[in-house]
Amino acid sequence: KSTVKYRQEDDEGNIKLALEFEDQSIVECVLLTNRERELTACISSQVGCAMGCKFCRTGTLKLKRNLEAVEMLLDMGSDPHRCETVYGDSALLIASKKGYELIVRALFARGADPEVRNKFGNTPLIAAVKEKKNKVIERLVNYGVLLDRRDDDFDTALMAAIRINNLEAARMLVGAGSDITLKSREDKSIFQLADDGKDEAMIKMLAPLKTPEKTEANGKN
Repeated sequence: KSTVKYRQEDDEGNIKLALEFEDQSIVECVLLTNRERELTACISSQVGCAMGCKFCRTGTLKLKRNLEAVEMLLDMGSDPHRCETVYGDSALLIASKKGYELIVRALFARGADPEVRNKFGNTPLIAAVKEKKNKVIERLVNYGVLLDRRDDDFDTALMAAIRINNLEAARMLVGAGSDITLKSREDKSIFQLADDGKDEAMIKMLAPLKTPEKTEANGKN
């Protein structure tokens, strides 16, 4: 989502807007009018510019990044909630599993629902975990998404992280308060899933979370 940082208008009716995006990047847009009152819109698709034209203020700045198509579409009024893929993926879920952190931020700014699940029961958080997009996982966690939703395999995001030995994601999810007492469809605890994965780093990270009761129960199974 962009906001108008400032607006300028001259005596001939030409209007210039400075738009600020979620990452504090600023682009300028100009609406020009001629004597016949015909309008021409000049809309930037980049933050900064690589051309270096002396007459253009933006040209004096170095190119910082291209605007994402999603940012431009959202500013034109596109619905961030629509799910039109075969698998029912929302735009936020697609951006999450692809690791497009900037798009995730833009969609959240427009109110995209982080709890909408696709046909496999994946939320954006679970999808990001399965694809090991850890920066997106961190952003989703910071946005306060529900941590313990389950997919159609009855796995939470934490269980999914443990199954694929995604140590960084598992550490983030535990630290954010994921429920470590939940069990999988096979009635296995997260500690048993870690043992199955044979990842020593994962087992070591989870070990301090065990209570005597959990340890005893695991020993009986």
